[in-house]
Amino acid sequence: MQLKTIDKLQEALDNLNHSDGEQRELAIDTVGTLNPDNAFEIIEPFLSDPDPEVRGTAACNLGEISDERAIASLINTVKHEQEEKVRAEALSALENYSAPEIFECLLNEVERTKKSRRPRQIVARQLSKYNSEKSVDALVILLEDEDDYVRIFAVDSLLGFNRPRLHQTWEKVLNDEIDYVSDIAAQALFELNLSTSPINRYQLSQSESNSIWDEAIDSQATSYFTLPNENWLKKGEQTSLGDWSTAFSNNERESVIQALEKTFKWDQGTVIQYFVKRNIVFQVTWKDFIQHWEDFLSAEYGYPIVMSQGTNQPDALLFHPIGKITKISDIQSSRNALDAVQIGLDL
Repeated sequence: MQLKTIDKLQEALDNLNHSDGEQRELAIDTVGTLNPDNAFEIIEPFLSDPDPEVRGTAACNLGEISDERAIASLINTVKHEQEEKVRAEALSALENYSAPEIFECLLNEVERTKKSRRPRQIVARQLSKYNSEKSVDALVILLEDEDDYVRIFAVDSLLGFNRPRLHQTWEKVLNDEIDYVSDIAAQALFELNLSTSPINRYQLSQSESNSIWDEAIDSQATSYFTLPNENWLKKGEQTSLGDWSTAFSNNERESVIQALEKTFKWDQGTVIQYFVKRNIVFQVTWKDFIQHWEDFLSAEYGYPIVMSQGTNQPDALLFHPIGKITKISDIQSSRNALDAVQIGLDL
C-alpha cells in the first residue's frame, strides 16, 4: 500500500470516532474504497451506530468490499433494523453477493408488511438472480403491489423467468395502468405464444430484423405507430379488403385467404416479410403465410405490415388491430414505374 494511501486510511480510521455523523460516514466510505484486508472488521460495527445515516453507509460499503462474511450481518440488518432506509441499503448491498440465505431473505421480505417502496423494488430486481419457482411466485405477488415502480421492477424480472404457467398472470397484467408494465406483459405473451406456434421457425434474429426494418420501412421508427406521416405506408393510397376479425370469429378463414390472393398476385413461393415492429420480423413464403395467417396475427398486438422481399415494391398489406385489412399502394412508386414505361415507349 502506497504511503499516500496509508495516510488516507489512517485519517479515515481517526475520524471513525468523530462526533459528527457525516465525518463518520466519510471515513467509512474511505475504508470501503481503499478496502484494506480488515475492512469488514472496521465497517461492520457501524451497523449499530446511533445515527441511521451512518448505519446505512456501513451497509452500503459492506456490499462493496466483496467479503462474504458481510452476508450474515446484512441479513440481520434487513430483519431487525427499524429504519426503512437502512434496511433498503442492506438489501441493496446483498445484491453484490449470491447465496441461498440471501434468497430466503428476499422471499421473506416479500411477505413482510410493506412500509415503503424501495425495499420491495430492490427485492424485485434481485430475484432475477435466482431462477426458481419460488422467485416466480414472489414476483407475481410483487406485480400486484399498488406502487407503480415496484411493479416495473417486478415485471422486468418476471419476464426473464417467462414460462407457460404465467400465461394467465400476463393476461391480467395487460390491463395495468402503466404502459411499460402492460407492454412487457404483451411481450411475454408474444414469446409464450411464439414458443408453441408453428410460425416460430420463420422469425429472424433481432439484428436481422432491425436491419431489414431499417431498409424496408424506416430507420427512425420502431413500429407502425411511430412512422412519420410522410412515410409512404402512412400517406399511400389505402384500399379496404375486409375484416379479418369477423372472419376469424365466424370460422371463415378461407374468405381472408381468397381476399388476399385476389388482391396480391404474388406467386406461392414469393418470399414475404411480416413486420411486427423493428425488432420482430418474420420471413416466410406467401404460401406459408396464407396458411398460417391467424398464427401470425396472434403473435403480437399492433399494426403488422406485410411486403414482398425487397424495398422496391409499391404495395403492402396492413392488418389493423380492430380487424380491418388494408392494401397500401405507394402512388409515387407506381407513377415512377409508369413514367419509366412511357419513356421506353417514346424511345
